[in-house]
Amino acid sequence: MVASRRALDFHLGWFLRPLVFGDYPGSMKRLVGNRLPTFHKGSTNRQQASVKGSFDFIGLNHYTTTFVKAGHPSYIVASLHNINPDGHFQVCYKRNGKSIGPQSPRAKWLYVVPWGLKKLLDYVRIQYNNPLIIITENGGRTAYGADGRR
Repeated sequence: MVASRRALDFHLGWFLRPLVFGDYPGSMKRLVGNRLPTFHKGSTNRQQASVKGSFDFIGLNHYTTTFVKAGHPSYIVASLHNINPDGHFQVCYKRNGKSIGPQSPRAKWLYVVPWGLKKLLDYVRIQYNNPLIIITENGGRTAYGADGRR
């Protein structure tokens, strides 16, 4: 659960928490340290106040859902500009030998996990004061012309 929460902080909270609460997630501040962008010193309160609540809706892109476990991600090269390794989590598509869902035939990194979007929407509703959400992108690609109109 802790790794899962960190993953949500690093992938979603990084952007959403400042908009809703005026600051970054505590896990990011602890783990990323001075590499995390900050509000300018001396005007922090004014900047935070200008960011907090500065949205009409949240546009959410969601393509797939993954399992998360504690550890360093093996697929990301750590650098000064990449904060994901600081989250100490790995994403994976199998747990106890069972896939999270069927793999998309057109994009190998996508798995079809409808319940994942529902869980994410519930999480945002509860953790971020139920903001208006518009799902701007979802799912994966289909074969060219699969709908018979192109």
